[in-house]
Amino acid sequence: MAGWMKHFFSPKPGKQDEAILRFSAKIPQESIKELPNPACGWYQIHTFPVEQAPDLDELGWCIDPADRIALVLFHIGAYRQKPLDESALEHMRVVLAFFSDRQIEIVLRIVYDNEGKGMEHEPSFYDQVEEHIRQIGPLLREFSGQIYIFQGLLVGSWGEMHTSKFLSNERLTRTRDLLRAYLDGQTFLAFRRPMFYRRLYKDQKPENRAGLYDDGMFGSPTHLGTFGNETRSRAGWVNAWTREEELDFEDELCQNAPNGGEAVLGEQERFLYTLEETAALLAKMHVSYLNRVHDARVLDCWKEMTWEKKDAWRGTDGCTYIGRHLGCRFRISGAEADFHRDTEKTGTSVMLTITVQNDGFAPCYQEAEAYVRIGENTVWIPSDVRTWKSGKETMLLVDLPLADGAVYFGIRRSSDGRPIYLAHECEEDGSVKIGEFLI
Repeated sequence: MAGWMKHFFSPKPGKQDEAILRFSAKIPQESIKELPNPACGWYQIHTFPVEQAPDLDELGWCIDPADRIALVLFHIGAYRQKPLDESALEHMRVVLAFFSDRQIEIVLRIVYDNEGKGMEHEPSFYDQVEEHIRQIGPLLREFSGQIYIFQGLLVGSWGEMHTSKFLSNERLTRTRDLLRAYLDGQTFLAFRRPMFYRRLYKDQKPENRAGLYDDGMFGSPTHLGTFGNETRSRAGWVNAWTREEELDFEDELCQNAPNGGEAVLGEQERFLYTLEETAALLAKMHVSYLNRVHDARVLDCWKEMTWEKKDAWRGTDGCTYIGRHLGCRFRISGAEADFHRDTEKTGTSVMLTITVQNDGFAPCYQEAEAYVRIGENTVWIPSDVRTWKSGKETMLLVDLPLADGAVYFGIRRSSDGRPIYLAHECEEDGSVKIGEFLI
């Protein structure tokens, strides 16, 4: 393959009858191709009024073959004043099964309002919200392994937790706890504004399993109300902060929990950011999924932009660049070997050091395992892939028994073994040849 970088490492000379050991590191050229990794990328919204039977044939035509994530929106407004009936619950089950069978990660949102009239369309009393959650709960439990993110807490305009009479801290906490009782521990909750996260949690601990979604990205300096105008010192923990402070908050929070949504123009006449500024903001927010349809004005603007930095991406249009950096994008930047002898234990062995750069806007949020393969032997690397931060290098150490042959590095998602592809030419199993041991 073109673009190999070669490094050779040999141990210090030993006895004359000992083999001379050598590791030839060959890091393949960076690829700018789209990586078909799960739980990130472009998505579309698929809206289902639950009183109607879904048309699965039409739905099949609507699915983009490249999509690995989908926002499933169940509109339950027809039941605002009454319990869900069996047909509505069955319609929801059929839709969830459709996406689950196709291994498409589900971002789920359940709403009473789909017109921007939250107060008008949500139930008159909170007890009805609780009853609906308890009715939907068994479905959430059945498909919890496929529901990657649950957006919002049902109430407000478009389910975005604004324009609602049910936004007290007590009711938000009650709704969160009811949902969490049915959702798998691996499912993330997501809230429309950072201030709602702070009303529900006292800190940004990873075990909170809660992140954000922003359907107003770029639409105004406050992202259409996502941010506030007061400083943190004046507003306090539970109210909205200035743009700069909220972005710093997201930078920390969303290293541990996903963020995504929609880039919109709002009432602005033109898009106000360069491609480099746009990418920097998406990286600051750690965005891992974006709507591929809305807002077309912004997406068309990105298509007209060109990446100008002198790297592998130079000349790439903005929409392609952004799409291929959503979520994690791991690239091997180095590999070295250190041979050592321990005659009382295993004899000669090797410590392999692999350096991985995450060029994506976000980390990998789901548990995954990295490994090295030599011939038929696979050695798992003791490192949590979720801690490989975006924009950073991670140095991995793995102690290997001495063996000759090609060395492959790979990553697999723990839940189902699906490969996490790296930004190089990969083998069918997603692994990348990084060199070889010669004895």
